[in-house]
Amino acid sequence: MTTTITLQANELKRAWDYLKHLAPTTAETKRLPVLGYLVFQTTTQGQVSLSLRKLEEQISVNVDPETKACGPATLFTFPVKELEKLVRSKAPAAFTFDPAPATETQVVVHSWVYDVPTEETVSVLPPAGALPELEHVFDMQPAAVGELLQGLRVTAPFCSDDPTRYILNGVHLDTNAGYLVATDGKRLRTQAVTNNGFPLTLGACTIPATKFLASKHPTPTPGEELAGLAVAAHWLRLQTPEYTYSVKLLEGIYPNWQLVVPEDLHDFTKLEISKELAKKLISLCEKAPKSALEGLDCAICLEFKDDASVTLGTETFQATLWQNAPLQHKDKKVWLNREYFQTLLALGEQTMHVHHWNKPVVFDSPTNLGLLMPMRQH
Repeated sequence: MTTTITLQANELKRAWDYLKHLAPTTAETKRLPVLGYLVFQTTTQGQVSLSLRKLEEQISVNVDPETKACGPATLFTFPVKELEKLVRSKAPAAFTFDPAPATETQVVVHSWVYDVPTEETVSVLPPAGALPELEHVFDMQPAAVGELLQGLRVTAPFCSDDPTRYILNGVHLDTNAGYLVATDGKRLRTQAVTNNGFPLTLGACTIPATKFLASKHPTPTPGEELAGLAVAAHWLRLQTPEYTYSVKLLEGIYPNWQLVVPEDLHDFTKLEISKELAKKLISLCEKAPKSALEGLDCAICLEFKDDASVTLGTETFQATLWQNAPLQHKDKKVWLNREYFQTLLALGEQTMHVHHWNKPVVFDSPTNLGLLMPMRQH
C-alpha cells in the first residue's frame, strides 16, 4: 500500500514560502544533483512535513495537521524545481502526491508523472531531527524569538560576502554582553539583545547570514506556542509549531570589533538625525547625480561650511540639512559610500558623529551602534 498525500494549493504555497530560501541554484544542482530534491515525510497519524537541505542548513515545514496523508508512514523525494512549478500554477485547487512503490522511481501528481530517486537520496537527505543531537534546548516566548530574528535581519546586510573572510560572513551573537554585531570591514552594526526570555547562558557564537534568517518568514506569529532554540558545538536549531530550521554555525574567533569604536567623541561634530530627516537623507542619496570625479561615482559628500551649516551632495548638487552645527574637526569635506550610508540611515532616529576622513563616522542610538569608514580624499 502506498501513501497518498493531498495538499490544498494555498497550503503548498505556504510551505514553499519557507522552503524557497533554500532552493538550490542551477550551478549547485549540477555540482551535487541530490540538492535538487526535497523530502516528503508522513507519520502514521497522517501528518506531513516537507524538508529541504543544503550541506550546512536545513528546514522542515509542518503541513497543517488537518491535511491528512492516507497510508502508512513513509519518505519519498520530489524535485524542487517541479514543486516550484506546481506552486506557481493556477490550477488545480489541490494536489495529490501518489508515490509509486519503493521499488519504483516515480511520483504521480494527478496526470503528471515525475521521475525521482528514492533510497539513495533519502539516505543522503535525512528528515529534520536526524541532524546531530543538539543539547541545551531553551523554550522561548515568541516575542523573544522575534527579537532575535529581527536583530539578525537588521544586522545581516552588514556582513561580508567575501569567502576569504569566512568569520565575517555571519552575525556574531554574544548573549553575555547582550548584543549582535556584523561587519564587512568598511561598516559595522550592532543590535542590543535584552534578557526577555532569551537564553543568555548560550554564550557567544557566529550565525551565518542566510537568506532564510534574513527574511521575514522565520518570525513566530503573535500568540503562537513556545518556540524552541537548541544549540550544540557547531549547530543551531530554531523550532516553532510551523517549521524547524537548522544551520551550522561559523567556526573561528570573531575579531574584537570594539577596538575600532572611538572611546571619546568630544572632538567629533555631532549631528542629530530624526526619522523624518533620515528619510530625506535616503531620498537625497538616491536622487543626487553621480560625481564627475573618478572613483566617487558611488559617493556622497558631507560638507561643513564656515557658517556652521552642513550640506549633503556631490560636486554639482548640494542640499543644506543642518544649521548651527559648530565644526569640531578639521576636514571640511567627508566623502561616504552612499549605499553604505543609506543602510545606516535606515536605522532611523540616531546621532551621527563625524571627525576625520581616516576615522569612522559613528551612528549612535539607545539600542544600536553603527560605524562607517569614509572614502579617501581625492
